[in-house]
Amino acid sequence: MAGVAHEINTPLGIALTTGTLMSDEARTFRTGLAAGTLSRSRLNHFVDRVEEGATLLCTNLTRAADLVQGFKQVAVDRVSDESRSVVLATWLDDLLASLRPMLRKGGHTVERACPEDLVIDTNPGVLAQIVTNLIANAVVHGFRAGEPGRIAVDVSERDGGLVRMEVRDTGQGIPPEHLDRIFDPFFTTARSAGSTGLGMHIVHNLVTAKLGGRIALTSELGQGTVVQVEFPARRADTAARALPTAIGTP
Repeated sequence: MAGVAHEINTPLGIALTTGTLMSDEARTFRTGLAAGTLSRSRLNHFVDRVEEGATLLCTNLTRAADLVQGFKQVAVDRVSDESRSVVLATWLDDLLASLRPMLRKGGHTVERACPEDLVIDTNPGVLAQIVTNLIANAVVHGFRAGEPGRIAVDVSERDGGLVRMEVRDTGQGIPPEHLDRIFDPFFTTARSAGSTGLGMHIVHNLVTAKLGGRIALTSELGQGTVVQVEFPARRADTAARALPTAIGTP
């Protein structure tokens, strides 16, 4: 809730400031009108300020309304086990906006690349858990304390009605001896920091069991980590076939 409030506070704060300035302008205009000292230049100035203020109000109140709607849908998706059609680019923007407070603490940034017209029929609640866990894992384990990092979420359409989502980070990478155990339950190198070692295990199960997809991870020390997730773009295809474990090259 604190994160949501912080995101919404910016456009609402601008709208409140703009409304206050417009009120002051109106009061000054009324005083000049009552005193009979209103000039054409003052009238033009007032009209310009009102138009400018109205534009700022509409822009920022629309932004606040969009954020509320986006956060509402993300919240619904996270507790719902139902499938629905989503415009993936818009859905990703809403989800990533809800994760900004977590990223902002460490100065991290996230970018996404996704076909704007890509519509999929999937379980958005499950997909939200997967993306959230992958980004949280990068923040907690990938980036050193005090060093801002970058995360990229790239989506592309693949042959056979599949969608590939790739989450890359610029973190410190994973030691080679740990790569084969990343998806094992309770495996973690940060237990002293409160990690349970279930995050990536849960992601693996969600991808394979819930989305009918597959997941692969590659990493090099000092070069960051790449997680690739592939899943059917249509829920009807999820039950119809099981994908091989390996993910092919682009």
